[in-house]
Amino acid sequence: MARQVGVKEYNLSWLYDTIRLTAGQNFTLANYFTVPRGQVLAGAVNKSFTHTNLTTSGLLAGIKSFKISSMVMLPQAFLPSQDINLFLEGNAVLFINEKPYPEYFPLKFFMGGTAWRESVRAPGPVGGNDFRAHPGDGRIDNVCKFKGDFKINIDTLENFRVDLRWDLGYVPVETFDLTLLLYGLAGREVM
Repeated sequence: MARQVGVKEYNLSWLYDTIRLTAGQNFTLANYFTVPRGQVLAGAVNKSFTHTNLTTSGLLAGIKSFKISSMVMLPQAFLPSQDINLFLEGNAVLFINEKPYPEYFPLKFFMGGTAWRESVRAPGPVGGNDFRAHPGDGRIDNVCKFKGDFKINIDTLENFRVDLRWDLGYVPVETFDLTLLLYGLAGREVM
């Protein structure tokens, strides 16, 4: 069947964004999908495709809609041991036009996907492979799933972001990057 111009097509796709949590800074809130590619990530690093595929702050670009089937959070290779429990006391929520989807939910229920490592060394310069592995099944669709009719849809011109919140604050011992992946169906017009 030939593609029909003006008809929307859907393909499996993803939206991803990275934030940097800086050592010694007290975080009560951190936002995803608010700093697009080319803008500065903490630490004077310009965001590239390594960090995000977002080209416009909080808006879809080049696609007409995005049906989210799952969200996965991927920490940098390791988190310091003393940070893990404090970090997991945080909550996350997706906002579309300032409405939460779903309500805030604990990060400890959210972590998964690919395997990640916990640093078990003292803070400071890297001193070898001092880590404890936390295995995941490696699938990108295994955590925080939205099934069937319950998929969450972002349409053109709808603002969206994902917030991480720590009610009591979170002060990382070491700086690390944290990437969030929204996986689902991207809708776009056939050209």
